[in-house]
Amino acid sequence: MANKYVRHNATYNGDGTTSALAASDGAAGAWNNLLNVLSGSPGQGSLSAGDTVYIKSDDESGGGDITVTTTSSFSSAQGTSFAPSGVISFVVDDGTIWASPGNIYIQNGNSSGYAIIFRNFVRFNGRNRTTFRSLYTGNLFHFYFQVYAACIENCVIVAGYSASSTHRNVMRLAYSDYQSLLKNITIEKQAPCHSSGNYFMDATAGTFKFENLFIDDQSATGTNQILFYQQTSESFAIDVKGLEWTGARDGDSLCVAGGNAKVQIIDMSAPFASCYEGFVATAEPGSGAQDGWYVKKVGDKEEYIHGNALYQQQWIAGDNYPTLNAVLPEGTPWSVQFYGKYVSAVHPGHIYTARKRWNQSDDEIAITAELLIRNNFSNVDKNSFWIDVGYMDENDNWRSETTHEDELTPNSLATSTASWSTTTYGANTYDRHKIELTTTYKVKEGTSILVCCRTKERAPDSTSFCFFCPDPVLEATP
Repeated sequence: MANKYVRHNATYNGDGTTSALAASDGAAGAWNNLLNVLSGSPGQGSLSAGDTVYIKSDDESGGGDITVTTTSSFSSAQGTSFAPSGVISFVVDDGTIWASPGNIYIQNGNSSGYAIIFRNFVRFNGRNRTTFRSLYTGNLFHFYFQVYAACIENCVIVAGYSASSTHRNVMRLAYSDYQSLLKNITIEKQAPCHSSGNYFMDATAGTFKFENLFIDDQSATGTNQILFYQQTSESFAIDVKGLEWTGARDGDSLCVAGGNAKVQIIDMSAPFASCYEGFVATAEPGSGAQDGWYVKKVGDKEEYIHGNALYQQQWIAGDNYPTLNAVLPEGTPWSVQFYGKYVSAVHPGHIYTARKRWNQSDDEIAITAELLIRNNFSNVDKNSFWIDVGYMDENDNWRSETTHEDELTPNSLATSTASWSTTTYGANTYDRHKIELTTTYKVKEGTSILVCCRTKERAPDSTSFCFFCPDPVLEATP
């Protein structure tokens, strides 16, 4: 188990043992070819299970971003087990080891067949500086990016149009006896899908876990798309914690299974019309219950409803809910109406969990959540209404913070001046309030922030609601 180093396009290919430039081939110093190292054949020295390879993210030949292109099917090195001594880790440097970090682009230059494959027991951390992309946006991309029992983190995967009706998936989740983990992954689809339809991910069998999956569908036309598609009759399980799908259209679907499938999606950023009727996504991490949005269509209305014996959350298009700045993918303003019939300190109500991605540099973040609360509620303070916030700090530690205050001496909720579409609903008047929190630690660039609004304040009557804007404001602190 050793640290190794790559400085792409350096003059000499060292033995990989130090971060310095090598004085000659085979001398102490960094390797000089990124693709050779990723494939497990650095040419000098050795790459073994348990090693961690740090990759300098600017090119030694003139500086700037690194771009490497595969000319045939490319497979990564392979470890021996998920034990620390068995995993080969590749970590893109973000300025910790070398100054002036850039970006890395690993391109598929293979016009057919498998393109970029990560094998068992390999970890690749792109540090939000790595993009895998297909050069063949006018050709087929057959299983463009394939994952076995690997861990892929902090990367963007870009693909375009496929001319082949059978090769239409951006990523293949390949069978393995072990679980694959994909964390903080963005998939960009830059062109219309094939006329026969398109899959973002094709799964055969196995177990796959996603943490923070971002889908950016930039194709405004074409046949509807499927997030997870299973072509076999075998069994697979997919667990997604955090899903944002930008550009989803009516008729798109989350999963089509050919065999035994278990797909659980926890904490979707917002419900959208393209879910199949009856799909339930758990909305609260760790709740242990199917606490989520049930999606259905009633005539020309779209309804997003969740309820239990204690409370009900809902959005019904066309019912004139007050809205602020949140919009559905098709552009419709929306908000969450909450009715807390029997909530209490023992059983608080979960108003909504919003998920937003932080795309700026690592920083402490000021978070503002906006609510409308009917003016007949008795207690409108930080013990009765609060937000719980979860985020990843700059050192990859998960942090949790809250605005909840003790019931003996709570402060009142702050008054807001936010420009809601209206402050009345039916014959009733609502007051504007906001809940603010500034993170103690720096939030890591490219990760999601969870903002969960809760209340223990019981509604005075059946027409007393609160409305939550599911798009909280995030701002870097001065």
